[in-house]
Amino acid sequence: MTAKFIHIALVMALPWMIPRASQAQTPFQRLTKKFESGQIFQAHFTHETVDSYTGNKSKRTGEIWVGKTEYKVKSDAQEVAVNGKISRVYDHNRHRVIISKYNPEDDDFAPSRFLNGVDSTYIIKSQQKKGNHYIIKLRSDDPFAMFKKVNITLSLSDIPEKLYVVDTADNQITTTFSKGKFIRRQPGMFTISYPDSVKVIDMRNNRND
Repeated sequence: MTAKFIHIALVMALPWMIPRASQAQTPFQRLTKKFESGQIFQAHFTHETVDSYTGNKSKRTGEIWVGKTEYKVKSDAQEVAVNGKISRVYDHNRHRVIISKYNPEDDDFAPSRFLNGVDSTYIIKSQQKKGNHYIIKLRSDDPFAMFKKVNITLSLSDIPEKLYVVDTADNQITTTFSKGKFIRRQPGMFTISYPDSVKVIDMRNNRND
């Protein structure tokens, strides 16, 4: 199990995104600089998915914390914590915890792929100010890219407000952030707590490493 059920998170700036000829930083550069300095993005989120084939809609809400190489998501049904090396998923309904090695390339958690700049197959198509927001559009020419459209909305103070993606099957995924702010990192911020009675499945022990 991965963090596929929702989308959010933020990390390092990408050299290919930095215009060499311009000295003024872009909104995306200012955003990634916050993570490079060790700040943590905290917000409440609403995650909505629209299935392109059936038209069915699903919705989840919760809270998120995002750092340069880690993130944590809490919702009513699940808690997910990634510390950069290990992923832990606590499923409340199934009363179990799954622990596995974390590989950023296998993570389909959209925020961690785009706000952090993890997925280098995407480039910035445009960054424009519209009213009280900045709209950043990412696109990819890679035919195997997971998403064909990615739009990031930031406030004028460079706080993430919305992430909108469309995957290759035309499913639309929108994550809206509220009460977003950058805070100092605290010990244990990217861990999760669960009762001793839960079933722990350690996938690291099932691999021949």
